[in-house]
Amino acid sequence: MRIRTYFAIQKKNELIAKHCAPDEHFVNGTCLNIHQYRKRREIAGSGRVGDYCSVNADCLNGMSCSAGACTCRSNFVTIHGYCYLKKNIGESGCQYSEQCNSAWPGARCVENKCECPSDINGIPYVQAHTRDGTVCILLFGDDDDP
Repeated sequence: MRIRTYFAIQKKNELIAKHCAPDEHFVNGTCLNIHQYRKRREIAGSGRVGDYCSVNADCLNGMSCSAGACTCRSNFVTIHGYCYLKKNIGESGCQYSEQCNSAWPGARCVENKCECPSDINGIPYVQAHTRDGTVCILLFGDDDDP
């Protein structure tokens, strides 16, 4: 009997159930090929997400060694087997949209800066500064109120 690993991803305002292929393991947000995963686990120090480690120094930046495998720290997100720093709306320095939408669902990286999602059901999001930081809010019509 084969056990399948199921997980959910969020696209816009919708959760979508997904599963890894039969020859893959779900490790830290990514489906990894079992054969590559096992091969990489044999030697400490290669550093990618899911690789074998015995101490934190065996892993790359943004990772820690947990239960013998390199995993991303909580303020990092897994992208293509590596850990990238999560970015908030309005922050510069992103390389991938996943860095932005891990902090704000649907956000995207445009010219190395995290931007609000373009819209939901035709209603645009706009960036707003609050005492708690920068957020995305839905723009409803004209707001001429002072």
